[in-house]
Amino acid sequence: MHSAMPKGHTEKRTMRKFAVVFITLFFALLSLAQDAERPATLITGAPAAAEQDLAPEEPGTLIGREMVPIGAHVYVAPMAGGFENYLIAGLQKKKVPVVVVTDRGLAEYEITGVSTSERAGWAKMLFLGSQQSHESAGIKMVFLGTGRVVFAYAVDKPNSVRGKQSAGEACAKHLKKKIEKFAEGSKSREEQPGDSSRVIAPGAKVFVDPMVDSFDEYLKTAFENKRVPVTLVDSVEEAEFELSGTSETEKAGTAKILLTGNWHSKESASIKVANLSDKIVVFAYSYYSSGSAHGMKSSAESCAKHLKQKIDSGR
Repeated sequence: MHSAMPKGHTEKRTMRKFAVVFITLFFALLSLAQDAERPATLITGAPAAAEQDLAPEEPGTLIGREMVPIGAHVYVAPMAGGFENYLIAGLQKKKVPVVVVTDRGLAEYEITGVSTSERAGWAKMLFLGSQQSHESAGIKMVFLGTGRVVFAYAVDKPNSVRGKQSAGEACAKHLKKKIEKFAEGSKSREEQPGDSSRVIAPGAKVFVDPMVDSFDEYLKTAFENKRVPVTLVDSVEEAEFELSGTSETEKAGTAKILLTGNWHSKESASIKVANLSDKIVVFAYSYYSSGSAHGMKSSAESCAKHLKQKIDSGR
């Protein structure tokens, strides 16, 4: 007789199967325009799924024929594991020509999605020589005026070099291609570079939101150590800017230590800073390290360093 599978292993396999099924269903429904939580005024006259007129552009990508104007205001909804932060950072890094806002009521478009992450087990490390995570994500972008889906993309990275950061940047890269493809000859609505709402002036009052595992406290310490020229305040009511984000720590397990000789933790973090006057995201950044000697301290200091560079540049 076969011995019973350990309970923990069974639960892990069940969770993984559930995640795969969930993402598969999400991908199958990418062409649906209606969102259950969208106010009725925004979906009046919204077309049925068959009328979405989405076309496969390349593997994993569906695009609508409607143009997304350069400078369009986009709201990125919260996603599991804080993936929205990695996506927003990806939009900035890949220079996607949209304006991200933190208030859905100020947006013309909304991006929603799902993501899953699976850590590398001992078998993957031993037989494949990889300690990288398996990342999957799916997003869709909807025009809030009609409820029509204008873009959808699915990414699956069995060996993600930088975890969620890689998945977020892949989504951003393909959205940029969609916008640029239809933007040739169109008039840009993007604000001019140097617009005061995009600049974080030295001494600006910043409120840091509470984060998982007290990452906000690591950030505050890093701001002091890196001499980030901002004034941290204790409440959002006092602030000009709001900093939010997420972080993850994966401590080295026995398999990683024995098979790779690496006992350092794997760290990832992603932050964004929004101007509270107009809700525009003015800065976003993601960090990843497969072997961090100083844990969350390294993540926080990297975030602080890049924010300081943003402020010092005056842009």
